[in-house]
Amino acid sequence: MRLVRHINDLPFAQLNAGSVVTIGAYDGLHLGHEQLLERVNTASRELGLPSVVMSFEPTPKEYFAGPAPPARLMRFREKFDALAGHGIDIFYCPRFNARMKDIAADAFIRRILAHGLSSRHIVVGDDFRFAAKREGTLEHLQRASGALGYAVEQVPSIKVGAVRVSSTVIREALWDGELEQATALLGRPYRMSGKIIWARKLVGLWASQRPTWTCAADRVR
Repeated sequence: MRLVRHINDLPFAQLNAGSVVTIGAYDGLHLGHEQLLERVNTASRELGLPSVVMSFEPTPKEYFAGPAPPARLMRFREKFDALAGHGIDIFYCPRFNARMKDIAADAFIRRILAHGLSSRHIVVGDDFRFAAKREGTLEHLQRASGALGYAVEQVPSIKVGAVRVSSTVIREALWDGELEQATALLGRPYRMSGKIIWARKLVGLWASQRPTWTCAADRVR
């Protein structure tokens, strides 16, 4: 899978005939995400076009949350590996910044989806919103589809019991210690990898082994 961070670095020769695109945060790659990716891969095989996942780094929710962003369900490297494992050809992940947050829906469709990614088939979830102030909707995509030469497919949400699968609900389940529910919504046990920073490890070791000192007053009590 090829990672692309800037629109000018997209493999335009590979995208010349078009692409199958989906857009979203894809945090955690839960059951709903897997259903979307399955549809992307199916359309990619049927049309003979490369598959593209477009996401953002940081995510829009992180950008707007400022110093207190929502906890991630997976690190960026884990997301990359998971998408590669699902057979995606191109992971387009531009930086979400002030310029990106202000792009209008029609400009987003024309500049990024049509001209940048040469979209011929776009797969989105039933809660999909995009562009400035989340003004972009499925209707925006559908209105422009004829003129720009792409098809739009909306994939319904998945429910586990009465619960709609989403990254937000999974975060809440993990926060509340409901690991069984998180596992059911993810479709696998939750895990996140990370580094042990050596300096902190040494501090922890020192703290566990240092002697405990007492004063006379402690002994009297």
